[in-house]
Amino acid sequence: MELRFMLVNGDFKVHAKGCRAISRDLKTSDYEKPGELTADSQREVTLDLWDDILAEEYPEREFSSLTEQELASCASAISYHTCVKDLPDGWDARVTKREAKQLLAHYVLDGALTSVADFLAHDGGIPEDEARRTVSQWLHHLNAGNGEDGKRYFPEGLPRPDRSDWR
Repeated sequence: MELRFMLVNGDFKVHAKGCRAISRDLKTSDYEKPGELTADSQREVTLDLWDDILAEEYPEREFSSLTEQELASCASAISYHTCVKDLPDGWDARVTKREAKQLLAHYVLDGALTSVADFLAHDGGIPEDEARRTVSQWLHHLNAGNGEDGKRYFPEGLPRPDRSDWR
């Protein structure tokens, strides 16, 4: 499908070629004229529009290795005019808001583990087990979903908080 796109207030707006609403969006766009692209799905549009940006953001990774969640976050910054409502989405899986928050909690927990190691490497002034236990208690409320073992996810290296401490 022949498409036209523009950047409006930090988000991409996508229209079908020839759509009359293009001129209206161009008035508030960062572009003087719309960009052109051809795509058969919203996924292809996302890959086209974000290709350069993602290459800069993740220089150490192959573009094709980005997770569906990472690509879906890029897709959330693209809005489609009603003229392209028939464009299939092309996504393998939809990420719910809950799943996205759980993924974020994984990153926070794993980052805390790294921070504890950095703290201990600089002689933090408290024993290692106390530092790990303290961080676990601070972060016990994060809902990161279940791990591969079926239990609530918590990174190895931090003691799993004792629920009796939560009360």
